[in-house]
Amino acid sequence: MNAINKRCSICLVLVFVLAISCITVPVCAMEVVEKDTEVEIVDDGIFTLDEVKERVQSNARMLKSLEMNEEVLEQQTDMAHDAYYGTDIQSTINGYKKRLKEIADEYDKLESNDERKAQLEADMMRIEMNVGRLIDVKASLKETTANLKNVWRSLQNNYDDMEKVKSDTENKLDFNAEVLYFAILDLDRTIEMQERNRNVQETQLGIVRLKLQLGMSSEVDEQNVIVQYENVHKSIKSLKDQRMFMAWKLNDLMGRPSNATLDLEEVAITLFPINMQYEKLVEKSLANSLAIRQKEREIEDLKDDYHDENNRRQRGVYLSQIDSVEVSLESLEEAVRQGSKSVINDIQNNYRQWENSVTAKEKAEKDYKNSKIYYELGMIAKIQLLQSELGYLQAVDAESKAKESWYMARCKLELVAEGIIEG
Repeated sequence: MNAINKRCSICLVLVFVLAISCITVPVCAMEVVEKDTEVEIVDDGIFTLDEVKERVQSNARMLKSLEMNEEVLEQQTDMAHDAYYGTDIQSTINGYKKRLKEIADEYDKLESNDERKAQLEADMMRIEMNVGRLIDVKASLKETTANLKNVWRSLQNNYDDMEKVKSDTENKLDFNAEVLYFAILDLDRTIEMQERNRNVQETQLGIVRLKLQLGMSSEVDEQNVIVQYENVHKSIKSLKDQRMFMAWKLNDLMGRPSNATLDLEEVAITLFPINMQYEKLVEKSLANSLAIRQKEREIEDLKDDYHDENNRRQRGVYLSQIDSVEVSLESLEEAVRQGSKSVINDIQNNYRQWENSVTAKEKAEKDYKNSKIYYELGMIAKIQLLQSELGYLQAVDAESKAKESWYMARCKLELVAEGIIEG
């Protein structure tokens, strides 16, 4: 019993001396502390994820550009349509041929001595001469007409795709905003963990120096702790620089000054198992993919050109182009299959990681509660309590990261389902 009391007394003395040591921050450690660069703050704000996404959408320069381009495309498409059909001589030729058939049918029904036969013969001769001239003109304008047709078709396709392009752009903007949002939250928590870790290192350094004075430690031990402290401090500075860069990017997307203060609220994420069938996801992604739709349309257009072409060599060129586009289409379809498989695996793995993180957090929380009791009873030193607290906070952070990883995997799943295979 006397031995225990004596040990407790020694612990109290050590704690008292340590408290004094912590008040005067270690000289060697403080030498590595650099003054953070001051940045002029011009705005304050605390945002939720929905508010961030809303501001990103309303400020997106890309969306505004697409809206302006849509108006221009509509006008250009109409002009190209008129230009192409203005040189579409074949429709005129077809009209003449139809009229020839009508005259011929009427001619055959007349009696041999009917006076109208002579007039009909003259009409047919005149129409045949016009058709001949138009065929010559068509041959001379063949290349020009083909170019006008391609221009009109290209503009029309781009205009038809515009709604899907805008929708995909909005989805990508949301995803990019979410990536930056959670990256900043993660950096905030990591910085907090490292700052607590730095406090633990300061306490540890005080203990080592006290032991050194008592002859229970060496200068090598002291130097090792100082190195650890310096590394933590450098890590904090690097993390803050990363945080500033991420905040600049998100502020820019939101239309705010790049150096505006940006505080973000934690997101309440409710996890649940997602059992998305691979075949169903692939089917949906293929049906919604703009890139695949464009390739399929390109193949159809080339096939139309092939059937309209009389030149055998040019028909061969079209067949080669069709083969090339079909290869590209197969590559896109394979990318959809691989992307679907990857995102399903990610979301399942992230859910399992979250389950494991919950178990680890519960254990860390129990250990931390026990450590507080042991510390109050004088059974452990303050450094052990701080280490236990840090371990618990790290477990909480790990669970938050697991939740956010699952959430982002779910967002990516929605992108893939919309046919946005680059995610």
